[in-house]
Amino acid sequence: MVRHARADFREFISTRRVTDNRRGDFIADARADPRLPDAKRWSELETYLLLYDDACPEAIRQAKRLWNEFERQRP
Repeated sequence: MVRHARADFREFISTRRVTDNRRGDFIADARADPRLPDAKRWSELETYLLLYDDACPEAIRQAKRLWNEFERQRP
């Protein structure tokens, strides 16, 4: 597990493995999105996904799961 004192969500996503499932799809899409915000709170990321990325409900579920993992790794 990679731990960084000030890691952001984009950096966290860059350490996740892209797999052939919905989680991997979200990770690949997030890595490729230059507009993905450096969110400090889930609500910031969720707002971006809903308003600017037009993300489907499954993408938002996967984002939330990854956000929860990110939160657990933060010091």
